[in-house]
Amino acid sequence: MKHTLRKLIFSIATTLTALTSTQGFCNDGALYWGPQNPCPAFLDESCPVSEYMIFSTDFLYLRALQTGFDEVINNNKWDYGYRIALDYTFYDSPWDMGVDWMHFNTHTSGSHGSGITKTTARWKIRLDVVNLRVGYDYFVLNSLAVKPYFGLRAARIKHDLSGHFVSPFRCISGTIAALDRDDSWKFGGAGPLLGVEVGTGFAEGFSAYGGLSFSLLYGWINTDINETQTIIAPTQVCDLDDSFQRQSCQTVFDASLGIQWETQILCNLQLILQLGLEHHQYFNLNRLGNYGDLCVDGGNFSVGFRF
Repeated sequence: MKHTLRKLIFSIATTLTALTSTQGFCNDGALYWGPQNPCPAFLDESCPVSEYMIFSTDFLYLRALQTGFDEVINNNKWDYGYRIALDYTFYDSPWDMGVDWMHFNTHTSGSHGSGITKTTARWKIRLDVVNLRVGYDYFVLNSLAVKPYFGLRAARIKHDLSGHFVSPFRCISGTIAALDRDDSWKFGGAGPLLGVEVGTGFAEGFSAYGGLSFSLLYGWINTDINETQTIIAPTQVCDLDDSFQRQSCQTVFDASLGIQWETQILCNLQLILQLGLEHHQYFNLNRLGNYGDLCVDGGNFSVGFRF
């Protein structure tokens, strides 16, 4: 009797799990577990289906690491950002398209030394990125999908660097040179985007995903220089105010990794939750001081709806 009751309870639980499962069969029965699903997570005959859209909001917790600056600047501060995405998937088709916008800004400051040799600095950065994507899903196995995609990316990045810097060397006269600066640097550009996403299911409603992408951004760099150099004994002051613009081509690399959970909440409406890590690297981006890379990395938590 107990054995039969256990079997009955197990059967009921299995049935309920299957009814609430977000696994969907399409394209000859293949399962798709990727971040953007071209078929519904749950098919219900009472719910008519056609094309599908996914709207998601990502809450980002990131840090910006910029090489090429004086060591006085501490680049380990974490700040919040966000990303908004809208994906459109065609009914009974492996093609999908989407657009997303990422916004992140942060600032940090630091100091080193004391007295006349004290160095202070403050750095601010603002990053806005827009992607337009078109992807095609390949169903390798029942629980494994690969989606290459292409598109366009546009980015706008602004740096502000201000502070009081003391030269690490002494002048010929044996005096210390100091530099007060309030500089800004802006980059704006657009270019092609190529990437791939991989998704695989490992439990009811759960999946793991990963992605890589590359882009080339062609645009302009605008630099504003406002600096005052002071040499002590004899006192000499030199002011420098300058602005210039030049063309630039920036290489960008992106990587992501995480897990995703989906569930049916209404007819033709699914809830998608996602937790992951991401990395964005802009090579040789710095133009304030020495050349250096900009790395933005951290975690994300996403809430999305498929309808």
